[in-house]
Amino acid sequence: MESASLDQLSLRVNEELNLATSHRATVAVWEARLFVPDFAVSTELTTPLPKDLSYRLAVFLADQF
Repeated sequence: MESASLDQLSLRVNEELNLATSHRATVAVWEARLFVPDFAVSTELTTPLPKDLSYRLAVFLADQF
């Protein structure tokens, strides 16, 4: 699974970074320390979020960065 946010907000404001590796030991460490704990407290979205006024405003503002 891959995900990368290539928009102004992600790159300039949040200073997001993408990193990839196929080194099995490193992947296992990241999975145990980062992904498993994060998924344990996450909720799966089964329906799209509503695109109400707050959504449209957030999209507009994100595009300004």
